[in-house]
Amino acid sequence: MILHRYISNEILTTLVASLGLLLLIYAAYSAATILADAVAGRVGAEIVGRLVFLRLIIAAEVILPTALYLSVVWAFCRMDRDAELVILRASGVGDLRSLLSVIVITVIMSSATAALSLEARPWAYRATYALEEATSDVDVSAMEAGRFYRFGDRVLVADGVNADDRSLQGAVVFEHAEGDLRFIFGETAHLPPPDGSGRRLVEFDNGYAVEVTGLANADRSQQFEHLRVRVAAIAPPEKVRNKRRALRLNELQASVDPKDLAELQWRICLPILVLMMALIGARIGQGRPRESINPRLTTALGLYVVMFGLAAAGRTWVENGDVPAFPGMWWTLAMPPILALVLWLWRWVRR
Repeated sequence: MILHRYISNEILTTLVASLGLLLLIYAAYSAATILADAVAGRVGAEIVGRLVFLRLIIAAEVILPTALYLSVVWAFCRMDRDAELVILRASGVGDLRSLLSVIVITVIMSSATAALSLEARPWAYRATYALEEATSDVDVSAMEAGRFYRFGDRVLVADGVNADDRSLQGAVVFEHAEGDLRFIFGETAHLPPPDGSGRRLVEFDNGYAVEVTGLANADRSQQFEHLRVRVAAIAPPEKVRNKRRALRLNELQASVDPKDLAELQWRICLPILVLMMALIGARIGQGRPRESINPRLTTALGLYVVMFGLAAAGRTWVENGDVPAFPGMWWTLAMPPILALVLWLWRWVRR
Protein backbone atom coordinates (compact mmCIF):
# COMPACT_ATOMS: atom_id res chain seq x y z
CA MET A 1 0.00 0.00 0.00
CA ILE A 2 2.84 2.41 0.87
CA LEU A 3 4.64 1.47 -2.35
CA HIS A 4 1.46 2.05 -4.36
CA ARG A 5 0.97 5.51 -2.86
CA TYR A 6 4.60 6.45 -3.39
CA ILE A 7 4.65 5.48 -7.07
CA SER A 8 1.21 7.05 -7.65
CA ASN A 9 2.33 10.33 -6.06
CA GLU A 10 5.49 10.30 -8.17
CA ILE A 11 3.45 9.89 -11.35
CA LEU A 12 0.72 12.35 -10.33
CA THR A 13 3.21 15.07 -9.46
CA THR A 14 4.74 14.93 -12.92
CA LEU A 15 1.34 14.46 -14.56
CA VAL A 16 -0.20 17.56 -12.98
CA ALA A 17 2.83 19.69 -13.87
CA SER A 18 3.10 18.47 -17.49
CA LEU A 19 -0.66 18.51 -18.06
CA GLY A 20 -0.96 22.03 -16.68
CA LEU A 21 1.95 23.26 -18.81
CA LEU A 22 0.64 21.68 -22.02
CA LEU A 23 -2.88 23.00 -21.45
CA LEU A 24 -1.51 26.46 -20.67
CA ILE A 25 0.53 26.51 -23.88
CA TYR A 26 -2.42 25.34 -25.96
CA ALA A 27 -4.77 27.83 -24.26
CA ALA A 28 -2.38 30.68 -25.08
CA TYR A 29 -2.16 29.56 -28.70
CA SER A 30 -5.96 29.19 -29.00
CA ALA A 31 -6.56 32.55 -27.36
CA ALA A 32 -4.17 34.23 -29.78
CA THR A 33 -5.90 32.78 -32.85
CA ILE A 34 -9.41 33.47 -31.55
CA LEU A 35 -8.53 37.01 -30.49
CA ALA A 36 -7.21 37.64 -34.00
CA ASP A 37 -10.62 36.65 -35.35
CA ALA A 38 -12.32 38.82 -32.74
CA VAL A 39 -10.21 41.84 -33.71
CA ALA A 40 -11.13 41.23 -37.35
CA GLY A 41 -14.79 41.14 -36.36
CA ARG A 42 -15.29 37.52 -37.40
CA VAL A 43 -16.00 36.40 -33.82
CA GLY A 44 -17.84 38.23 -31.09
CA ALA A 45 -15.57 39.31 -28.25
CA GLU A 46 -18.06 37.93 -25.72
CA ILE A 47 -17.50 34.31 -26.81
CA VAL A 48 -13.68 34.27 -26.85
CA GLY A 49 -13.43 32.74 -23.38
CA ARG A 50 -16.00 30.06 -24.17
CA LEU A 51 -14.25 29.11 -27.42
CA VAL A 52 -10.89 28.78 -25.63
CA PHE A 53 -12.49 26.56 -22.99
CA LEU A 54 -14.14 24.35 -25.63
CA ARG A 55 -10.90 23.99 -27.58
CA LEU A 56 -9.12 22.93 -24.40
CA ILE A 57 -11.67 20.14 -23.94
CA ILE A 58 -11.11 19.03 -27.52
CA ALA A 59 -7.33 19.09 -27.17
CA ALA A 60 -7.41 17.31 -23.80
CA GLU A 61 -8.19 14.06 -25.62
CA VAL A 62 -4.63 14.12 -26.97
CA ILE A 63 -2.87 16.13 -24.26
CA LEU A 64 -3.97 13.89 -21.35
CA PRO A 65 -2.64 10.60 -22.84
CA THR A 66 0.62 12.30 -23.81
CA ALA A 67 1.11 13.78 -20.34
CA LEU A 68 0.25 10.43 -18.68
CA TYR A 69 2.69 8.45 -20.81
CA LEU A 70 5.54 10.89 -20.31
CA SER A 71 4.82 11.10 -16.57
CA VAL A 72 4.95 7.32 -16.14
CA VAL A 73 8.16 7.03 -18.14
CA TRP A 74 9.83 9.88 -16.25
CA ALA A 75 8.70 8.65 -12.83
CA PHE A 76 10.32 5.23 -13.33
CA CYS A 77 13.41 6.68 -15.01
CA ARG A 78 13.86 9.08 -12.09
CA MET A 79 13.42 6.30 -9.55
CA ASP A 80 15.93 4.15 -11.43
CA ARG A 81 18.43 7.04 -11.72
CA ASP A 82 18.30 7.59 -7.95
CA ALA A 83 18.71 3.82 -7.34
CA GLU A 84 15.26 3.55 -5.75
CA LEU A 85 14.32 0.66 -8.03
CA VAL A 86 17.55 -1.10 -7.03
CA ILE A 87 16.60 -0.73 -3.37
CA LEU A 88 13.11 -2.04 -4.10
CA ARG A 89 14.52 -5.09 -5.89
CA ALA A 90 16.91 -5.72 -3.00
CA SER A 91 13.92 -5.55 -0.63
CA GLY A 92 12.09 -8.24 -2.55
CA VAL A 93 9.86 -5.95 -4.63
CA GLY A 94 10.21 -7.08 -8.23
CA ASP A 95 9.60 -5.09 -11.39
CA LEU A 96 6.21 -6.76 -11.91
CA ARG A 97 4.95 -5.60 -8.53
CA SER A 98 6.10 -2.07 -9.32
CA LEU A 99 4.14 -2.25 -12.57
CA LEU A 100 1.02 -3.38 -10.69
CA SER A 101 1.25 -0.20 -8.66
CA VAL A 102 0.76 1.77 -11.88
CA ILE A 103 -2.39 -0.01 -13.01
CA VAL A 104 -4.83 1.88 -10.76
CA ILE A 105 -3.73 5.33 -11.86
CA THR A 106 -3.52 4.32 -15.54
CA VAL A 107 -7.02 2.82 -15.41
CA ILE A 108 -8.36 6.05 -13.90
CA MET A 109 -6.63 8.21 -16.53
CA SER A 110 -7.72 5.87 -19.33
CA SER A 111 -11.30 6.16 -18.09
CA ALA A 112 -10.96 9.94 -18.15
CA THR A 113 -9.66 9.69 -21.72
CA ALA A 114 -12.66 7.51 -22.62
CA ALA A 115 -15.03 10.11 -21.17
CA LEU A 116 -13.28 12.83 -23.16
CA SER A 117 -13.25 10.80 -26.38
CA LEU A 118 -16.79 9.41 -26.22
CA GLU A 119 -18.74 12.32 -24.72
CA ALA A 120 -16.84 15.50 -23.87
CA ARG A 121 -15.03 16.06 -27.18
CA PRO A 122 -18.13 15.57 -29.40
CA TRP A 123 -20.09 17.91 -27.12
CA ALA A 124 -17.30 20.50 -27.31
CA TYR A 125 -17.30 20.26 -31.11
CA ARG A 126 -21.07 20.72 -31.26
CA ALA A 127 -20.90 23.73 -28.96
CA THR A 128 -17.95 25.20 -30.89
CA TYR A 129 -19.67 24.81 -34.27
CA ALA A 130 -22.87 26.32 -32.91
CA LEU A 131 -21.03 29.33 -31.46
CA GLU A 132 -18.96 29.87 -34.60
CA GLU A 133 -21.96 29.63 -36.91
CA ALA A 134 -24.10 31.85 -34.71
CA THR A 135 -21.43 34.56 -34.81
CA SER A 136 -19.95 33.90 -38.24
CA ASP A 137 -21.24 37.21 -39.58
CA VAL A 138 -19.12 40.31 -39.06
CA ASP A 139 -19.88 41.87 -35.70
CA VAL A 140 -20.33 45.63 -36.20
CA SER A 141 -19.35 46.36 -32.60
CA ALA A 142 -15.92 44.85 -33.31
CA MET A 143 -15.36 46.55 -36.67
CA GLU A 144 -12.72 49.25 -37.10
CA ALA A 145 -12.71 52.22 -39.45
CA GLY A 146 -10.43 51.76 -42.44
CA ARG A 147 -10.19 47.97 -42.04
CA PHE A 148 -11.28 45.57 -44.78
CA TYR A 149 -13.84 42.84 -44.00
CA ARG A 150 -14.86 39.95 -46.23
CA PHE A 151 -18.48 38.87 -46.83
CA GLY A 152 -18.16 35.85 -49.10
CA ASP A 153 -16.99 37.27 -52.46
CA ARG A 154 -17.46 40.89 -51.35
CA VAL A 155 -15.15 43.17 -49.34
CA LEU A 156 -16.41 46.00 -47.12
CA VAL A 157 -14.55 49.01 -45.72
CA ALA A 158 -15.87 52.13 -43.96
CA ASP A 159 -14.50 55.50 -42.84
CA GLY A 160 -16.44 55.37 -39.55
CA VAL A 161 -18.30 52.85 -37.38
CA ASN A 162 -21.20 53.44 -35.00
CA ALA A 163 -21.78 50.28 -32.97
CA ASP A 164 -24.88 51.65 -31.20
CA ASP A 165 -27.13 51.66 -34.27
CA ARG A 166 -25.00 49.23 -36.36
CA SER A 167 -24.27 51.93 -38.93
CA LEU A 168 -21.23 52.75 -41.04
CA GLN A 169 -20.14 56.10 -42.45
CA GLY A 170 -18.49 56.35 -45.84
CA ALA A 171 -18.97 52.66 -46.55
CA VAL A 172 -17.67 51.01 -49.72
CA VAL A 173 -18.31 47.46 -50.95
CA PHE A 174 -16.02 45.94 -53.59
CA GLU A 175 -16.98 42.93 -55.70
CA HIS A 176 -14.97 41.15 -58.41
CA ALA A 177 -16.83 38.58 -60.51
CA GLU A 178 -16.19 37.16 -64.00
CA GLY A 179 -13.61 39.83 -64.81
CA ASP A 180 -15.90 42.73 -63.87
CA LEU A 181 -15.28 45.06 -60.96
CA ARG A 182 -18.15 46.62 -59.06
CA PHE A 183 -18.07 48.93 -56.11
CA ILE A 184 -20.82 50.64 -54.15
CA PHE A 185 -20.33 53.76 -52.07
CA GLY A 186 -22.81 55.13 -49.52
CA GLU A 187 -22.72 58.08 -47.16
CA THR A 188 -24.12 55.72 -44.54
CA ALA A 189 -24.77 51.99 -44.44
CA HIS A 190 -26.49 49.66 -41.99
CA LEU A 191 -25.87 45.96 -41.26
CA PRO A 192 -29.04 44.50 -39.74
CA PRO A 193 -28.76 41.06 -38.12
CA PRO A 194 -29.08 38.03 -40.42
CA ASP A 195 -32.56 36.74 -41.16
CA GLY A 196 -33.81 33.30 -40.17
CA SER A 197 -32.17 31.67 -43.19
CA GLY A 198 -28.77 33.05 -42.22
CA ARG A 199 -28.62 35.59 -45.09
CA ARG A 200 -28.10 39.27 -44.47
CA LEU A 201 -28.23 42.63 -46.26
CA VAL A 202 -26.08 45.74 -46.37
CA GLU A 203 -28.36 48.79 -46.67
CA PHE A 204 -26.76 51.87 -48.31
CA ASP A 205 -28.11 55.44 -48.20
CA ASN A 206 -27.25 58.33 -50.56
CA GLY A 207 -24.53 56.95 -52.75
CA TYR A 208 -23.63 55.56 -56.12
CA ALA A 209 -22.67 52.26 -57.73
CA VAL A 210 -20.03 51.82 -60.44
CA GLU A 211 -19.43 48.74 -62.58
CA VAL A 212 -16.21 48.43 -64.59
CA THR A 213 -16.48 45.73 -67.24
CA GLY A 214 -13.14 46.12 -69.03
CA LEU A 215 -14.91 46.79 -72.34
CA ALA A 216 -14.82 50.14 -74.10
CA ASN A 217 -17.79 52.38 -73.32
CA ALA A 218 -19.37 49.57 -71.25
CA ASP A 219 -18.74 50.99 -67.77
CA ARG A 220 -21.87 51.96 -65.88
CA SER A 221 -22.60 54.19 -62.90
CA GLN A 222 -25.80 54.83 -60.99
CA GLN A 223 -26.79 57.13 -58.16
CA PHE A 224 -29.27 56.04 -55.51
CA GLU A 225 -30.95 57.19 -52.33
CA HIS A 226 -31.36 53.74 -50.90
CA LEU A 227 -29.86 50.41 -52.01
CA ARG A 228 -29.86 46.95 -50.51
CA VAL A 229 -27.09 44.45 -51.28
CA ARG A 230 -27.40 40.81 -50.29
CA VAL A 231 -24.20 39.27 -48.93
CA ALA A 232 -23.01 35.72 -48.31
CA ALA A 233 -25.28 33.27 -46.55
CA ILE A 234 -24.38 31.86 -43.15
CA ALA A 235 -24.36 28.10 -42.76
CA PRO A 236 -27.46 27.05 -40.79
CA PRO A 237 -26.92 25.43 -37.37
CA GLU A 238 -28.45 22.12 -38.44
CA LYS A 239 -25.37 21.43 -40.58
CA VAL A 240 -23.55 20.75 -37.31
CA ARG A 241 -25.10 17.27 -37.33
CA ASN A 242 -23.24 16.47 -40.56
CA LYS A 243 -19.82 16.98 -38.99
CA ARG A 244 -18.64 13.60 -37.77
CA ARG A 245 -16.49 14.92 -34.93
CA ALA A 246 -19.64 16.34 -33.36
CA LEU A 247 -21.75 13.21 -33.85
CA ARG A 248 -23.00 11.32 -30.82
CA LEU A 249 -21.95 7.72 -30.30
CA ASN A 250 -25.31 6.24 -31.32
CA GLU A 251 -25.28 8.30 -34.55
CA LEU A 252 -21.86 6.96 -35.46
CA GLN A 253 -22.96 3.38 -34.71
CA ALA A 254 -25.94 3.75 -37.07
CA SER A 255 -23.82 5.10 -39.92
CA VAL A 256 -22.16 3.09 -42.69
CA ASP A 257 -20.03 5.99 -43.93
CA PRO A 258 -16.31 5.01 -43.72
CA LYS A 259 -15.47 8.39 -42.18
CA ASP A 260 -18.04 7.85 -39.42
CA LEU A 261 -16.77 4.31 -38.83
CA ALA A 262 -13.21 5.63 -38.52
CA GLU A 263 -14.34 8.22 -35.98
CA LEU A 264 -16.21 5.56 -33.97
CA GLN A 265 -13.27 3.17 -33.92
CA TRP A 266 -10.88 5.97 -32.96
CA ARG A 267 -13.01 6.90 -29.95
CA ILE A 268 -13.10 3.29 -28.77
CA CYS A 269 -9.47 2.41 -29.48
CA LEU A 270 -7.87 5.51 -27.97
CA PRO A 271 -8.55 4.79 -24.24
CA ILE A 272 -7.37 1.19 -24.66
CA LEU A 273 -4.18 2.32 -26.38
CA VAL A 274 -3.59 4.85 -23.61
CA LEU A 275 -3.82 2.15 -20.93
CA MET A 276 -1.48 -0.26 -22.68
CA MET A 277 1.06 2.39 -23.68
CA ALA A 278 1.24 3.73 -20.11
CA LEU A 279 2.12 0.24 -18.84
CA ILE A 280 4.73 -0.14 -21.57
CA GLY A 281 6.14 3.25 -20.59
CA ALA A 282 6.57 2.05 -17.03
CA ARG A 283 8.39 -1.03 -18.28
CA ILE A 284 10.70 1.08 -20.45
CA GLY A 285 11.55 3.19 -17.41
CA GLN A 286 12.73 0.12 -15.49
CA GLY A 287 16.31 -0.17 -16.65
CA ARG A 288 19.29 -2.14 -15.45
CA PRO A 289 21.47 -0.81 -12.60
CA ARG A 290 23.79 2.08 -13.59
CA GLU A 291 22.17 2.29 -17.01
CA SER A 292 21.72 5.82 -18.38
CA ILE A 293 18.12 7.05 -18.58
CA ASN A 294 18.69 9.16 -21.72
CA PRO A 295 18.44 6.28 -24.23
CA ARG A 296 15.29 5.06 -22.49
CA LEU A 297 13.65 8.49 -22.64
CA THR A 298 14.51 8.75 -26.32
CA THR A 299 13.23 5.24 -26.99
CA ALA A 300 10.01 5.90 -25.08
CA LEU A 301 9.33 9.10 -27.00
CA GLY A 302 10.07 7.43 -30.33
CA LEU A 303 7.79 4.47 -29.59
CA TYR A 304 4.98 6.82 -28.57
CA VAL A 305 5.27 8.82 -31.79
CA VAL A 306 5.37 5.65 -33.91
CA MET A 307 2.46 4.02 -32.07
CA PHE A 308 0.07 6.93 -32.33
CA GLY A 309 1.33 7.72 -35.82
CA LEU A 310 0.25 4.22 -36.84
CA ALA A 311 -3.11 4.76 -35.10
CA ALA A 312 -3.62 8.02 -37.00
CA ALA A 313 -2.63 6.30 -40.25
CA GLY A 314 -5.08 3.48 -39.54
CA ARG A 315 -7.82 6.02 -38.98
CA THR A 316 -7.02 7.72 -42.29
CA TRP A 317 -7.03 4.39 -44.15
CA VAL A 318 -10.51 3.59 -42.83
CA GLU A 319 -11.75 7.10 -43.68
CA ASN A 320 -10.52 6.79 -47.26
CA GLY A 321 -11.98 3.31 -47.65
CA ASP A 322 -8.55 1.72 -48.14
CA VAL A 323 -9.23 -0.62 -45.20
CA PRO A 324 -12.69 -2.15 -44.59
CA ALA A 325 -14.62 -1.76 -41.34
CA PHE A 326 -12.94 -4.96 -40.20
CA PRO A 327 -10.08 -5.03 -39.41
CA GLY A 328 -10.50 -1.25 -39.56
CA MET A 329 -8.50 0.30 -36.73
CA TRP A 330 -8.83 -2.73 -34.47
CA TRP A 331 -5.42 -4.04 -35.57
CA THR A 332 -3.78 -1.13 -33.73
CA LEU A 333 -4.84 -2.72 -30.43
CA ALA A 334 -2.49 -5.62 -31.18
CA MET A 335 0.52 -3.32 -31.53
CA PRO A 336 1.18 -2.60 -27.80
CA PRO A 337 1.18 -6.30 -26.80
CA ILE A 338 3.56 -7.05 -29.69
CA LEU A 339 5.72 -4.13 -28.58
CA ALA A 340 5.70 -5.40 -24.99
CA LEU A 341 6.77 -8.86 -26.19
CA VAL A 342 9.62 -7.36 -28.22
CA LEU A 343 10.81 -5.38 -25.19
CA TRP A 344 10.69 -8.49 -22.98
CA LEU A 345 12.66 -10.54 -25.53
CA TRP A 346 15.24 -7.75 -25.91
CA ARG A 347 15.83 -7.59 -22.17
CA TRP A 348 15.92 -11.36 -21.89
CA VAL A 349 18.60 -11.52 -24.61
CA ARG A 350 20.65 -8.81 -22.87
CA ARG A 351 20.78 -10.67 -19.55
